[in-house]
Amino acid sequence: MIKRKLAVNLTAVFRRINSKSLRSGDKGVALTFEIDNPTDETMDLLNRLQDPQQEVNLGIWR
Repeated sequence: MIKRKLAVNLTAVFRRINSKSLRSGDKGVALTFEIDNPTDETMDLLNRLQDPQQEVNLGIWR
């Protein structure tokens, strides 16, 4: 059985970058994007992609 990959393509405003030093000495970064009037399909995909225990691939371009 082939598992389909979840993917979403959207246009958003890149609002904020927050960086911090972690206890381990590594750096952590949080990115904030804002999307105006997302479709129900986009919201469904984003909710399905959100998993705090698993990384996702992310691309940003203009």
